[in-house]
Amino acid sequence: MTYKYRGTQPSGLNGGGGSGATPATRWVLAGSNEEIWYAANSDQTDWTGYEHAGGNSNGFTIGFGKNSSGDGIYIVPMNNTNNEIRVSGTDVTSTATWTSVNLPGAATIQLFAMVWGAASNGATAGVWLAGGKLDTEAKIYRSTDGGANWTGIDISSIVPDTSEAIPTIASDGSGKWAFVQDQYLYYSTDDGQSFARSTPFSSTRLNGIAYNESNSTWVIAYTNSGLKVRSAAASDLTTWSSETAVTGTGGAVQVPASGLGRRTRIAAYNGRIAIVSAIGSSTNTRLGFADVNGTTISNMDSVAITNASDVSKDMFTDGTTWMLVTRGADVWTSTDNAETWTKIVDGISGFGNGALQGVTGDVFLPIGS
Repeated sequence: MTYKYRGTQPSGLNGGGGSGATPATRWVLAGSNEEIWYAANSDQTDWTGYEHAGGNSNGFTIGFGKNSSGDGIYIVPMNNTNNEIRVSGTDVTSTATWTSVNLPGAATIQLFAMVWGAASNGATAGVWLAGGKLDTEAKIYRSTDGGANWTGIDISSIVPDTSEAIPTIASDGSGKWAFVQDQYLYYSTDDGQSFARSTPFSSTRLNGIAYNESNSTWVIAYTNSGLKVRSAAASDLTTWSSETAVTGTGGAVQVPASGLGRRTRIAAYNGRIAIVSAIGSSTNTRLGFADVNGTTISNMDSVAITNASDVSKDMFTDGTTWMLVTRGADVWTSTDNAETWTKIVDGISGFGNGALQGVTGDVFLPIGS
């Protein structure tokens, strides 16, 4: 069974593109109870939803990338006892195209990151990386055949706190990868096959990372008496900017809650970043935005974007539209580089318990390629 929902479309959302960006043609949301919702970019308020499996497991995020033939697919990691991820076919509008893939091991998984990036050797399928937690141990998984088969990457020797989940992963779209956990940044220069650990960022807990390909800048978010960010040029991951508090006219952006992978979502394009935390209580949610270029962070500001009873879950940009989803099943968008936001869906409904967990558009890394 499928469900329909129509929200309110503000002016200026149809078509167009940012500098160098080809906008998404479709947006896809992952919800609780294995829900999938999709809408065309031409009308971001006309959503169709369905359950892609049995309806009894949550997916904490959703990723878009390539299969072994180079075609676009979606992957949703499940939070269950089957080590299961769900891989779509090339037509996400069809409930029949999804298949289950079991990751190595026999335990309960909680995956908070599912990211695709182009491979440095130009391989058709590129590379998928998934990160989170397997039972009580931090885990990274890797696939080079479009999600059909996965290998666990051994990080036990470099991760001091193996009980802390991997909250976010990022790729530069050309073979370099990075993730954060506890006080450390972990980076790979061999398409995610192995990782090295940075020196510790003292008195901090890193919980977010992103790559801005338009000016080759890495950005990290962390907790240190509030939410802070630092940036570095891709050519030198040992030299970082001084820390900048994520705050502004909308107030300080909250730190991420424990128990949710302590994750902060950072969307990035064309020198602009937007930052929001997956917080765990019913409170106002604020979003920060700033310009980054190498070790320079400028024009930091913030905006309050949700009601007092809502919590942000995930965010994505295709370079034109910035889209945010919440636990209350709201969808917010911005078309001015994350500076102002409009709620276009007020509690998407039809089935399940209504929570939205992930959002993505059908664009490949790097944006603008």
